[in-house]
Amino acid sequence: MFLPLQVQLPDGGWAYIVSIIIVSLQVSLTAVGLSTLVSLPVALLIGFTEFPGKRIVTAIINTGMGFPSVVVGLVVLMMLSNSGPLGTLDLAFTPRAMIASQFILATPVIMSVSLSAVESVEQSVRDAAFAMGGTDV
Repeated sequence: MFLPLQVQLPDGGWAYIVSIIIVSLQVSLTAVGLSTLVSLPVALLIGFTEFPGKRIVTAIINTGMGFPSVVVGLVVLMMLSNSGPLGTLDLAFTPRAMIASQFILATPVIMSVSLSAVESVEQSVRDAAFAMGGTDV
């Protein structure tokens, strides 16, 4: 299966492919890590507190899971292009721009899943946690 690919690659071609894979993994892991750092505390806060508009906030988070990745990529590109508001940062077509796009895509997914998990905890489990010394968030 890899023989035709190997024949077409010039000298050092495999090193280039491996470097692409490494950059892809670094970008994805960084974006998901940052998204998790933001999403978990927000999901805990929303899940453990009652406030007016909680259902609207939850609906907005769930709606964010439907963002088309092409649209997110184009919006980030427009913001970071030379004529965009953040063009002076010179970040277009960089791994940081890819991290920003993936962060925007991953955050609603992680936040929604975390919020569902927090809200599914039964009251008896919460009461047991308080009885063992847990505190309110």
